[in-house]
Amino acid sequence: MSSKKVLHFEGSVEERNIGDLIERIEKAILGDLSQEIELSIVSLGGKFEYAVAFFDWVRIRGIRLTTIAVGEVASAGIYIFLAGQKRKAGKNCVFFFHESSQLFRSETRLFTTEIERLGKELVHDQERGNRIVSEVTGLDVATVRTFETAERRLSAAEAVRLGIAHEIV
Repeated sequence: MSSKKVLHFEGSVEERNIGDLIERIEKAILGDLSQEIELSIVSLGGKFEYAVAFFDWVRIRGIRLTTIAVGEVASAGIYIFLAGQKRKAGKNCVFFFHESSQLFRSETRLFTTEIERLGKELVHDQERGNRIVSEVTGLDVATVRTFETAERRLSAAEAVRLGIAHEIV
């Protein structure tokens, strides 16, 4: 078996950054799914859909991924971290959970039906995200939900205790 490849993801979870990350992983494995990838992550979050797309891509492709959280891993960045079969946290790392949200440009006008539709989409995304965290960690959905509503920051030690990370490095 070949040696592991080490990559780094730093920044927001958005189309360009996730596309670039997938390209870098594909280039690193060169079609060899036995190739191990070690991915260090620092991200304050971004677009939920791109995070879930990356999570699914890793699982579908069967990528042998170890993720290492460094600094802060927040919001959508947590789903990038959870894509790893092995998950490690830097001793000083922080994980930040919050409820689904939507940013608006100033002076954006939304009508009642748009607000209702957006609210349903946010709830749907929240439930999808909670299921992913629950399935990967073994935490019940209600516990995950309390982290989000409280805008909870977890230390590396708490993340290991809760099954979010496997070990502290």
